[in-house]
Amino acid sequence: MQLDELRSHPAVSSRLQRPRGHREFVRISLSLRENHCALHCEVIPYLSLMKKHIPNLFTLGNMLCGMLAILSFVEGAYLLGIILVGLAAFLDFFDGFVARLLGVSGDLGKQLDSLADVVSFGVAPAIALMLTIQLNPFECGSKSASEPLWCYSGPAIWTYIPLLIGLFSAYRLAKFNVDTRQSDRFIGLPTPANSILILSVVYTLEEGLLDFGFNTIFIGVCVLTVISCFLLVSEIPLLALKFKNFKWKGNQARYLLILGSIIIFALSGIPGLAIVVLLYLLISIIDNRIHRHEVSR
Repeated sequence: MQLDELRSHPAVSSRLQRPRGHREFVRISLSLRENHCALHCEVIPYLSLMKKHIPNLFTLGNMLCGMLAILSFVEGAYLLGIILVGLAAFLDFFDGFVARLLGVSGDLGKQLDSLADVVSFGVAPAIALMLTIQLNPFECGSKSASEPLWCYSGPAIWTYIPLLIGLFSAYRLAKFNVDTRQSDRFIGLPTPANSILILSVVYTLEEGLLDFGFNTIFIGVCVLTVISCFLLVSEIPLLALKFKNFKWKGNQARYLLILGSIIIFALSGIPGLAIVVLLYLLISIIDNRIHRHEVSR
């Protein structure tokens, strides 16, 4: 009886019940921790997977712009096609930037990037240049120097020569993927720069800014195709716009190229982009001479 009275005393009762409440608190805490761990283990892998594919979305956007550009060229909307290729170049730059920012660079992204570049900077400009000389404003029967060569012999297979640009672009990108020398500099003309060269000529021809006979233009397009294909697979080291830092020292050539490109584009518009590519080649060659010991390594 005395024991029961002792247990019923408020002070003793609270002390006897505290361990039970404490154990219940510990049990609930452990249960919540287990649920949190389970949720963490299930959600985090998905978040990590989503993060890994964010740069790939930019790359796929690049490819989509390239496909839409091809459709625009086929329909005769050359300016829209050129704008879409420009947007593809913008996405091509930022997919690598975002990948490095998120720390998710990998072989999948590298391969996907090359596939997108083949479409946007290889096939699209090649088709645009081909259509420029096939779907021309000149008609047969004029007996003039402007009359296409095939007016007397039917459609010529030579009009498909610009498609070589797409083939050489694919070869150049495959070579880039396995060439360990192209970490700081490019070996050969990058496909985006080559597409700028080709599409600036396409725009100039379509706008009628070059007043030559068609046969002269056709021969010029063939020469341009040969030069383009050579530059794509050449062994010429060219400047890469990859900034390790934004200081003037060590980046003089890059800043000069950017400044010169802005000035030329502001003065000449799209036709001036061909001059920008020539400036790129010139600055790269001069920079190679200045840093020839680094280039040789």
